[in-house]
Amino acid sequence: RGNTLELLLNKGGAPGLPFCRVVMAQLVDTLAYLHSHAVIHRDIKPDNIIVKSASTSQQMVWDDNIPGDPDWETLRAKWHITLVDFGFARALSKADIEGDVGLFNSVKGNVINSHNPVEIASPLDMSQTLNGSGHAKHRGSSRSIDRSFSRKIIRDLSSLGNRSYAAPEIIKGAHDLSDSHRKKATKTISSVVSDYGMVADAYSLGATIRYTLSGVPPHENIDEVIRKENGVAAKFGRWVQKKKDKKKNNTKKEGEEQQAAFKRKKAYRPTSEFPSEASRLISGLTHWKPASRTTIRMARGYHYIDDVLEDAGEWNAKEVKYLECASENPIAASEN
Repeated sequence: RGNTLELLLNKGGAPGLPFCRVVMAQLVDTLAYLHSHAVIHRDIKPDNIIVKSASTSQQMVWDDNIPGDPDWETLRAKWHITLVDFGFARALSKADIEGDVGLFNSVKGNVINSHNPVEIASPLDMSQTLNGSGHAKHRGSSRSIDRSFSRKIIRDLSSLGNRSYAAPEIIKGAHDLSDSHRKKATKTISSVVSDYGMVADAYSLGATIRYTLSGVPPHENIDEVIRKENGVAAKFGRWVQKKKDKKKNNTKKEGEEQQAAFKRKKAYRPTSEFPSEASRLISGLTHWKPASRTTIRMARGYHYIDDVLEDAGEWNAKEVKYLECASENPIAASEN
């Protein structure tokens, strides 16, 4: 049991860096496992992530510094996450994605580990990357990676999830079920179909990591939100609220006052304070061009992620393990 990550972010803003890293590492690990079994989630967002034992009143959640070296195993157990809402998920069959030339060879050749990370250029401007307007390109993306299993596009798979976390190609490529004309995506884009590859999940993951580290939702500019927070009107509003809270506290009994829980004041984190490898990871995951985007299985090998987790597990397997429940034509079946 626990609160959703969305509730924590909405109430308190940016959590402490250790909390962010533990939660995001577990999320990457979970999604890498799904992708290694040809399963796409299609609705990755903080509202679908439950964090055990985490609350706005738990000060440790919001602390950037933990005394001594972090005990990742203990923290993983303390803040264990559960990814929920698989209503939009799809288990793909071998027939769905095997059409790519050199599919399995590219999988074998491009699964990385923490000691051999794929080179990525310096972080892109995240506000441009997340709204799909950026035009920068990453170095080090080979053609074999561009043809990888994770980037294989599944044609006309229902385009689902929240627009704030949807990849640019999902929103731009969406078209109406009945007449195949493009239409403007609504907040929930479940009424349209679109080309959907596993890197669309990667984009949603990147948007979620960015939101978790900053406390600012994907559709908002981080610098602008922080600028407003530090503005005169915002400071005056907080001063008025502080006066009201102080008046209420004066009416409490002494014993109740001592037992009052830690109260979090909402705060945000600018991108300049992101860990450097986390910035690189977000930049790669949210690249506007699907062929240049970091896949989730590649993200699993980053030190920022891998050092928090245990052994590589099945995500690093050389062969994709398809689920038995995946039919020979799951896409057609899902649309009926």
